[in-house]
Amino acid sequence: MEKATRTKVSILTDDLWYKHYKPLNLDQDYLWHTDKEFKNQLAKPEGIYNIWTVITTHAEDEYEGTAIINGVHSLNRLGYIITENSWMEGDEIVVTDD
Repeated sequence: MEKATRTKVSILTDDLWYKHYKPLNLDQDYLWHTDKEFKNQLAKPEGIYNIWTVITTHAEDEYEGTAIINGVHSLNRLGYIITENSWMEGDEIVVTDD
């Protein structure tokens, strides 16, 4: 029998997220990283837990804004962020600017 896992879902403001997870190498425009940085982070044993995906959000097929979610995602992806502090396996975190 497989062990059950518990998922923790959190919605954070961007201010709280910045303070807690501490994004690395923020450029002057936004939170983008080069492909090399992203691949190097993925190559680390626990590197996935420091990667976040910036996505577009939509309401009724109209562009609404952006959000940041933990992990590597491709749907609606704008780019990736690497943070100093990692998220935990089982966490589902959504960062909004509200």
